[in-house]
Amino acid sequence: LAVSYYDRQYGNDEVTGFSDVSLSGSGDSPAYSDWNVLRVTSSSMPIPTQFPEGTYSTFWGDYAGLDATNNAISFWSDTRDPDLFACPASGGGIALPPAVCGGSSGGTTLNDQNVYVANVAVPSK
Repeated sequence: LAVSYYDRQYGNDEVTGFSDVSLSGSGDSPAYSDWNVLRVTSSSMPIPTQFPEGTYSTFWGDYAGLDATNNAISFWSDTRDPDLFACPASGGGIALPPAVCGGSSGGTTLNDQNVYVANVAVPSK
């Protein structure tokens, strides 16, 4: 059995609200104590900023799931990419030559939500 889920057990994620994606596998044992956990993400994801209600967003992308045959293929909504857009011109429109800008709010870099996937072996003891 394999289960993929958002996880806050790494670093200070329980304090910051950052998240990771983990994969748990039962191997051949149904006992929960025998389950093994694998961190799927390479680093923690910040709280989403796309639809702010105050400082942060209350919406987290609704893309998450798992497919498993020989390996587990986790897919999830990830907020590690910065939100990028065409730099505006001072009089309106887009600056020429076009350039890429990012944004921040209150010192927090605005992020974008993209779907990520990882093909990993199901962890077992």
